[in-house]
Amino acid sequence: MKRLIIALLTVSMWGTSSLFATTTDKVTEDSVAVIAQDEIKSWQKYLPKFKGTIRARYEYSPEIGKSRFQLRNARVGIFGNVTDNISYKAEIDFCDAGTILVADAYAKMSFIDHQYAITAGFQRLPISMDANRGPANYHFGNRSFVCKYVGNVRDVGVKLGYHPSKLPLNIEAGVFNGSENEYTSGKWFNTMIYVARANYTYYGLKAEVSALSQKPDQVRMNSFDFALSWNYRNFYLEAEYMNKHYTNDAFKTVHTYNIQTHYRIPFSKVLTHMLVQARWDSMTDYWNGRLVEGTEPGVFNHKNIIPGRDRLTVGVTFAHLKKFGAQFRINYEKYFYHDKTAAISDNDRDKILGELIVTF
Repeated sequence: MKRLIIALLTVSMWGTSSLFATTTDKVTEDSVAVIAQDEIKSWQKYLPKFKGTIRARYEYSPEIGKSRFQLRNARVGIFGNVTDNISYKAEIDFCDAGTILVADAYAKMSFIDHQYAITAGFQRLPISMDANRGPANYHFGNRSFVCKYVGNVRDVGVKLGYHPSKLPLNIEAGVFNGSENEYTSGKWFNTMIYVARANYTYYGLKAEVSALSQKPDQVRMNSFDFALSWNYRNFYLEAEYMNKHYTNDAFKTVHTYNIQTHYRIPFSKVLTHMLVQARWDSMTDYWNGRLVEGTEPGVFNHKNIIPGRDRLTVGVTFAHLKKFGAQFRINYEKYFYHDKTAAISDNDRDKILGELIVTF
């Protein structure tokens, strides 16, 4: 009996030790696997990400009885983080209305819980609500006059940003070269571009104000912009006004504005939604501030003056925004020129356009 008890105890101890060893090995393997997954995730967030936009269209102008196909954008970009507080973005458009350009190339450093940021490099200046949309986010086939002419500025420089963690407020201010959309000019500048913007969001309402001062030639131009947008359920409304003043009355003050709206009709199968859209925008005569070479202020290069006009745009957009983005829009544009005798480009006449946009 004594021998039997000793034998049973020996077997039990051996089994327990074997089970403990197996369990310990299993726990160790699981821990290693979790650590490995965490390490993979930790460096995966620093891998570069890629994105792109292709925008192709067909246009017909009944005024001149002509039509054309166009590749408006073929934009590819890379962006990501090198640390939790340092990020970057580089974007090239291989066909921006027929030309190749660098859209963005900058680095950004955030600090104090990402409430403050410094962004340096080639970038769009923080002025205008509509001008700060990229091709993937345009509401219509053609940009508003505020965006296309008066507020369309990219340059090399630096801006500071403040975004408090407990407030839906964003403030930016920066200093940039006066090269206007040039990133490799190598020029020296007597004066630079100064710009600032602030916006505040309250539920679906967003208010924005911005200002810019620049002197591209001998005349300083000061721009002030006010914008308001409201998004309520499937309804969207946006209004923006920009005023550009030329010092010493070198040119009459430019006034430009746009009012746009759309209603979103959701779908559940092939398409995600449809937008029914309308926009009215207006601009008085606009001058880019550059003089005829070798002349004094007051002598203008009329090739740099854009005649004032109003425009009505109506259309629909069909969207599929799931694993990738695809949109097809149809727009009709009707122009009303303030001066009936003004020289008008064929690009700025009444037209019908159909456009396909794919984003990835």
